Amino acid sequence: MYPRLLVNRFDECLSFYTESLGLPAARLVPGQYASFDIGDDTGLALLSRAALAGMVESAEPPAGTDRMMLVLRVDDVDARVEELAGHGATVVAPAADRPGWGIRSACLRDPDGNLVELQSY
Repeated sequence: MYPRLLVNRFDECLSFYTESLGLPAARLVPGQYASFDIGDDTGLALLSRAALAGMVESAEPPAGTDRMMLVLRVDDVDARVEELAGHGATVVAPAADRPGWGIRSACLRDPDGNLVELQSY
């Protein structure tokens, strides 16, 4: 099982995940679909809502609802937040220590508004 993000801004999101996060695309259907092998049977995929509309009745999500969050482990949360903010991410929770969880984390949104948390521990 792996997450598939449904996106309106496919090309911008593809660039964000490949160029900014450094994930190589394992499979690519230009403008429609991309999958990434992250390792150890972990993957991620992007699917354009336009492509989804050809498969299901309604490709639009309910307004104002986060249904999931991607969580990525990184070596340096602060450095990655700064880097990703320069590549189109919107920081929604700056890097901070979370002593109760034993991590340092930050939350941002990718170019299509998907919630992404960066963690180091």
